[in-house]
Amino acid sequence: MAYFPFFIDIQDKHCLVVGGGAVASRKVNVLLSFGVYITVVAPVICDELKELEKEEARLILLEREFQTTDISQSFFVIAATSNATVNEAISVLCKQANTLVNVADSRENSNYLFPSIVKRGDVVVGTSTSGNSPDLAKWVRTQLEEAIPDYVAELTASLGMYRDVIKERVPSKEKRKEAFKELLYLGMKAQGKVDDTMLEKVLKDLK
Repeated sequence: MAYFPFFIDIQDKHCLVVGGGAVASRKVNVLLSFGVYITVVAPVICDELKELEKEEARLILLEREFQTTDISQSFFVIAATSNATVNEAISVLCKQANTLVNVADSRENSNYLFPSIVKRGDVVVGTSTSGNSPDLAKWVRTQLEEAIPDYVAELTASLGMYRDVIKERVPSKEKRKEAFKELLYLGMKAQGKVDDTMLEKVLKDLK
C-alpha cells in the first residue's frame, strides 16, 4: 500500500532525533531548512553535527543515552540509532504517546516515512517507494534535481508576490487564470525573473 504524501507545516515545531551518526546527520540537515527545532540525543555524536550546532541556534546536541521523557515535547521523532532494539522501543513509546515516529530502515516501526526531497525555495518535491527501495527513491530524486532548474526558487517567490496583485486587479476568475499562466510563461522564459513590467504587460494583454 502506497503512503499518502501530506505536506505539513513543521516550522517552529520540535523534533527529537535519537542517534548521532551519518543517518541522523543527513536528516537533520534536511529538516533545518524547514525551520524546525531539533534535539539530537546520542552517547556519541558525529563531528558534522557538532560543527552544525555551532552555526544553528535551532539545533541542540545532548551526548547521553536516550531517556523516555525525551519524547514528551516532540511533535515528531526520528529513531536513527544503530541498535534495532532501541529503535523499536522508541517506536513503541511514540505510538503510545500518539507521536509521529520514523525509524530508519524500518517502515514496520514507523508511522510516517521520511521522503527523498528536492527543494527549490518553496517548491518541495518528496519521493517515496513506501519503504520498498530507498535507492530507487534516491534515483527518482536525482532525475528531479536535474529536471528542476535552480531559478524555480526565485520564480516561485515572485509569482507568489504578484498573485495577490492579480487577484485584486482582475475580477474575473477566468481572466485571472490566464494572467497567472502568462506570467508563469514569461518568468520561465526569463529564467525566474519576474518584474512589474512583465505584470503590466500581462494585465494589458487581458483587456
